[in-house]
Amino acid sequence: MNPLILQPILHFTHTLVRQAFAQAPKDVPRFAIDVTVGNGHDTVFLAEHVGSKGCVVGCDVQTQALYTTTAVLQQKKISSRVQLHQISHDCLHTLLDPSWQGQVTAIMGNLGYLPRSDKSILTRAETTIPMIETLLPYLRQHGIMAMVAYLGHEGGQAEADAVNDYVKRLPMAEYRVLSYTFVNPSGVPPVLYAIEKV
Repeated sequence: MNPLILQPILHFTHTLVRQAFAQAPKDVPRFAIDVTVGNGHDTVFLAEHVGSKGCVVGCDVQTQALYTTTAVLQQKKISSRVQLHQISHDCLHTLLDPSWQGQVTAIMGNLGYLPRSDKSILTRAETTIPMIETLLPYLRQHGIMAMVAYLGHEGGQAEADAVNDYVKRLPMAEYRVLSYTFVNPSGVPPVLYAIEKV
């Protein structure tokens, strides 16, 4: 069976990030950021792509997320490539090395709540927009920031609307912005916002 041309959201997100890594210079350390490590899936994906000389910085406000992600990274034997912090994503820039500015290949995040956890702990526009604003300067040329917004919970649509309003005002001479979603599913589909540094 041939693969779908219109890829599911998560597959398409990974496709974009792979392309960003494919264009990144091979002879310098690679850097990536995961702003909501959750269950560790994107953190592992980034750690595999930065390679043994690269580094991923990840954060989450929930202890459970950090424990789960640490365990997955240790199982994969790539935990040495990752720095994890229990901090809100809008504060993560305070922990980043200033030399990373203009050097990060990929920034990933999932907006909403951690699956199978306390649904009252979730990302909100008032922290998500400052996170985007403070981390965009860290992207390298043709680096990608990929945020997947989940809308099916209280406040999810408002957060996605705020992200959409913010990113559509970014100057196209500096950033190219894509929104990607499906319009005919039975439930409430997530939306990918992908920002490429020009």
